[in-house]
Amino acid sequence: MSKEYVGILIAVGHQLRRRFFGVSVAALFWVLAFNPAIAKPNVGKPPPNCASFQHDWTPIERKVWQLLCAKGSASSSTFAHTPHIGANFIRMILTEEPYATRIDSAGLRMDGIVISGPLKLTGAVIIPPIFFTNCLFQNIVDLSDSSFRGTVSFAGTYLLGGIAARRAEFAGSLILGSVDQDSLNIERPPTNNVAIAFIDAASTRVDGNLSIMSASLGGAINIPYSRIKGMLDIESVIGYGLSASASKIDGQVEIVGSDFSPNMKTIDGKYVPSYVYMFEVKAGEGMYFDRSTFDHLYLKGASVSGAVELLGTSVHSLDLSDASIGGDLNIGYHNRSFNVTSWTGESELILTRANLSAIKAPKNVLYWPKHIDFSGFTLGAYLVDFLVPSNRLGRMGGGTREEVETSRVTAGPIGLDCKARFDCPMKADASRWSANQDSRDFFPEWLARLPDAGFAPQPYRQVAAALEAVGEHDAAMEVGYAGRDREFRKACKSGDIFRCALLGFSKATIGYGYHIGRAFVLSFLFIILGAVIFRRTPEAAEANMPIGLTYSFDLFLPLIKLKESNYKIEIKNNVRYYFYFHKLAGWFLGSFVVAGLSGLTQ
Repeated sequence: MSKEYVGILIAVGHQLRRRFFGVSVAALFWVLAFNPAIAKPNVGKPPPNCASFQHDWTPIERKVWQLLCAKGSASSSTFAHTPHIGANFIRMILTEEPYATRIDSAGLRMDGIVISGPLKLTGAVIIPPIFFTNCLFQNIVDLSDSSFRGTVSFAGTYLLGGIAARRAEFAGSLILGSVDQDSLNIERPPTNNVAIAFIDAASTRVDGNLSIMSASLGGAINIPYSRIKGMLDIESVIGYGLSASASKIDGQVEIVGSDFSPNMKTIDGKYVPSYVYMFEVKAGEGMYFDRSTFDHLYLKGASVSGAVELLGTSVHSLDLSDASIGGDLNIGYHNRSFNVTSWTGESELILTRANLSAIKAPKNVLYWPKHIDFSGFTLGAYLVDFLVPSNRLGRMGGGTREEVETSRVTAGPIGLDCKARFDCPMKADASRWSANQDSRDFFPEWLARLPDAGFAPQPYRQVAAALEAVGEHDAAMEVGYAGRDREFRKACKSGDIFRCALLGFSKATIGYGYHIGRAFVLSFLFIILGAVIFRRTPEAAEANMPIGLTYSFDLFLPLIKLKESNYKIEIKNNVRYYFYFHKLAGWFLGSFVVAGLSGLTQ
């Protein structure tokens, strides 16, 4: 083989070797680029060392960190005594490296631990869910302007310095107080057993539920302008106030077994009534107030897609003015504990310009407050609810009206202990609370609770129309008559003489158009009286009319002529003045009968 051929073979070999090397490098690059596990076996931060600590951590905090680092939870059961840690320790492991990375993957759960100092997590972004169970924070917990990617729970945890979460965002739920004991399905709500100084979560967004359970508050629950995509669940809470005005709650609002009636004493020694403010709140479902106590419950301008239910609840004042309720306004009793809804003191219900789909309640005025403002309200229907079974009420004991409104017995009808106010059924007279009133009596008496100062005929017309729609014609007539009667009294008291006289004549003659039969009785009496007077005149003898009924009839009802010659008789003595009045009364009475039949006087 010549040297020339040998050189060619060597050159080809070099080319193949370079191409093979290039392909090998490309293949290796592809594997490394698209398989990070292989490409970067030792790149990045090493796993945290659970045995390394900050130099200023206490021995308890170091052990808590070891437990959290290893399994994401630390419990007092692993300590000989109740562990105490600083709030700054919690802030550090949630927000600073290398601790935060480990907590992000392991989570944070603490049980039975005491935390001292203020916990300030303002403006932070916290990824893992956080659970403080049966813990105690001695100072304020401030979560304002922070974003939490999971649920934050303080179940069973005392917040002695209160909690602030203004403008915070929770991708999960926010749980305060004790654990949920599912009190909606038991006959006695849970006990108040957790102390919280205050809750300030204005303008907060919660994608899950906001739950406050089994807590006694030293201040108010402040959650106005908030957005809650789940439900607002308040159970067994004692507090001075709740403000949720202008908040939007997609789920149901539930206040169960709670007491917002304690009066707060100010520095100058005065008492401030407690309150529940839900002005212009928007509820995607219903509102459920169960076995709770309120001084003032304000739902002015609220928009509720479902029902508003007061079951076994005690209220002094309820304001539903300008509210729109898509479901029923249900006022009744709790069907498990048989607590009856009651109204305390000079109680009032404000329905001014409220739009109610329906009212669901017994036809019994004992279920209603002393004063009700119906001005401008719209009502679709009044649905008669079941009443408390008389055998249950009989076991509660009897009582006067005042006792029914203010007293409670020491043992419930089903063996409940009555340590909590909301858990004690009220005394009741079974014969009064278990009987529906006749519609003809109930509705006029119900509407009579509208104060005279704010009286307007519109509520009476609204209720009468609703009763007519369901075939309650007699009750509708009684309601209409009662409304006109109040209008008559108001005109006379206010000095409107003309309207007072007009309505008075309408009442006496045709019963405001609801009792036209009165006009026929009056007409008969006028005709008889006219005949008696006419027969004593010389003109009656001259006309050979010893009875005079036809003459009296023709003069009283000139539209119906019985005898033409009657109109030619002229009485010359003073009796003629009576027959001037006789004719005038006939015209007036006939006009009112026509107006009554056409519905103009109703």
